[in-house]
Amino acid sequence: MSVKSLRSERREMMVIDSGEMRALQESLERRTKTLDALADAAARQVSVEERLTDAYLAAIDAGWTKKELADAGVKEPALVRRRREAEKKQRPNHQHGEYEHEQ
Repeated sequence: MSVKSLRSERREMMVIDSGEMRALQESLERRTKTLDALADAAARQVSVEERLTDAYLAAIDAGWTKKELADAGVKEPALVRRRREAEKKQRPNHQHGEYEHEQ
């Protein structure tokens, strides 16, 4: 097979007909729409988690105990736990007046 015929065959393989192109475009549009919907849902979830955390902390400030809230069916929000865990990672070292970092 000559180089010229190989190039011609290669070009033919690279050609996409209009039906294939349309199918590719539709697939890309569907994927883009679902990704946009997923990003919107994730943004709403973050907003709701922040409001839930604020409401939970307001309940604690108002005098509710964690146990009372748990008994009422209100679980401690994950964001509160993550904040507390982050604070634990950097706590004062009372012997030297410095901060020690947990590993």
